[in-house]
Amino acid sequence: LKGKTILTNKGSWQATFLQKHYPYITLIKYDNVTDAIQALRQGRGNGVSQDRHVLIVAAEKDSLLKVSPIRFQIGWSAPAVRRGDDDKRVFISAMVERFKKDGTYTTAIRKHAQGTQFDERIKSYTTLPPDGSTDKNTVLPFP
Repeated sequence: LKGKTILTNKGSWQATFLQKHYPYITLIKYDNVTDAIQALRQGRGNGVSQDRHVLIVAAEKDSLLKVSPIRFQIGWSAPAVRRGDDDKRVFISAMVERFKKDGTYTTAIRKHAQGTQFDERIKSYTTLPPDGSTDKNTVLPFP
């Protein structure tokens, strides 16, 4: 990536990760990922860094775009609740676990995604984080 211009959206984990680990790239941050993808189409960068399932959808809609095999796989999506709302946090964690076990999650994904999108959603939401952490909702400390 040395000397390349990478596009992403402001506030994303990708922006923070790339700034820290790839100081030799030019990083341009947009208000949203749609603007970053449009800027790529216009030739304002060499690539877009974003969650893989988002890039797959964009590439399926535009034959000029291709999803790179480069994966950082460090970002994880999760619902959030207000600090101290332990009942809701526990309830959501139990629902997620039940839906993974009883097939509700897979059925919902199959209804709304096919092919590569389906495969990526299933993999990204049913594989545990690579850092050894859990997929349970936990209380995050203030920085």
